[in-house]
Amino acid sequence: MLSSSSLIQAVTYLIPACNEARISVTWPIIGSDGPFALIRIDSLDSGSSRLDASSLTETAVATIKQHLAYMLDSVLEAVYVNGELVSFANVWVVNQDEGHQEFALIWNYISHGDVLESRGLPRDLLDAEFPISDLPDKLPLTQRQEDQMNARQKHEDTSALLFCLETIQGLLRRSPNSVRIGVSEETAIGLLAIHGASAARALEGIERHPD
Repeated sequence: MLSSSSLIQAVTYLIPACNEARISVTWPIIGSDGPFALIRIDSLDSGSSRLDASSLTETAVATIKQHLAYMLDSVLEAVYVNGELVSFANVWVVNQDEGHQEFALIWNYISHGDVLESRGLPRDLLDAEFPISDLPDKLPLTQRQEDQMNARQKHEDTSALLFCLETIQGLLRRSPNSVRIGVSEETAIGLLAIHGASAARALEGIERHPD
């Protein structure tokens, strides 16, 4: 029955797309193997290809990962042309990390009745109507994402500093004692931790002072 507790939380969100198609995402549908989304693509163009639908599904998955859930194992793709179901697929979402946009999709075209039944859901799920809502704001960054962003920034900053130090080392080799330069102990430790031997060579003869 469509009153099943697995469908109580499900909401349909409309996703902006091209003029030729309408994309909606129903999330979360709780199957026997966890939550997933139903992506419905409605087109008036009888010449629409599966490739066109796949591009729209990629847009839908990216939107889900930005606004609804960082990680998801799979989605269901239902493609309609002039109101008639023309293809149905279980689409696996792979090659993910916690970044919103990093993923790949694998399509498995299969009978929708078989898929729904295997997930403990009613076979008439595609005919169900759910509350429609606007997409929520973008998901905040997780701590891991923030750490990754900080690490990338630190690597870029120390790379720039390493280049400067290597340039100064060249000057010192040509004209010893022509300049005096020092770095903080914290900066030196950071350079060594990220760049290893390259940093050690660049720090030769460079004064270190307490933080």
